[in-house]
Amino acid sequence: QVSWGSSSAGTEEEREGALSVLRLKIAGMARKQRNLRYAEGLLSKEGSSLESQYEMGMLKLARQQYMEGLEGLWALWTSVEEFMSGADDFVLVGAEADGIRDIAVKTLRKLASRIQDTNFGPGPAALQPVLERMAAHVKADGVDTWAHTLCMPRDQCAEPEGVGGYLLHKCTVIHSEQAKAWAEYASWCYRQGRNQTDSMTRMGG
Repeated sequence: QVSWGSSSAGTEEEREGALSVLRLKIAGMARKQRNLRYAEGLLSKEGSSLESQYEMGMLKLARQQYMEGLEGLWALWTSVEEFMSGADDFVLVGAEADGIRDIAVKTLRKLASRIQDTNFGPGPAALQPVLERMAAHVKADGVDTWAHTLCMPRDQCAEPEGVGGYLLHKCTVIHSEQAKAWAEYASWCYRQGRNQTDSMTRMGG
């Protein structure tokens, strides 16, 4: 708890930091309650922090601005990825590192769930431009090697299901101790195995 009028309240920068965290939390709650105008008002007071970029992307999705929302989340992920892999001798430590990993995993999980949802937005055809950029990015990142270990056909790597699965796999690499990341990736792996088993059963008569 912080007493805003006391000398122990910390520096102005610390107070603004605490208010920023509070605004972002409330903006997320307002978005989930469909109070989108209030959420936008709170986000308008924020800068370009990773968390505010995530909330803005989610707000656009909530407003059915599907392309803009996906583009925003994808841009957020690529900037975080670039930051994490920037310098050879750079090592993330402490609470700041945890925060960056959390936002990276949260963003990837949301992207994966949206692109794999056949009922999402205007449909796969309208979202094809951003899906193609995502597919090209994961291909450069080594998706073919990952798919080979799963006996997945290479052409499936460019499909929403394949790209989504790889993004979930990346979550477990970035934050290996996060239960949600492993649970969603395990669910994806089970679904692929079940689909292959069902397909073989149908082919066998």
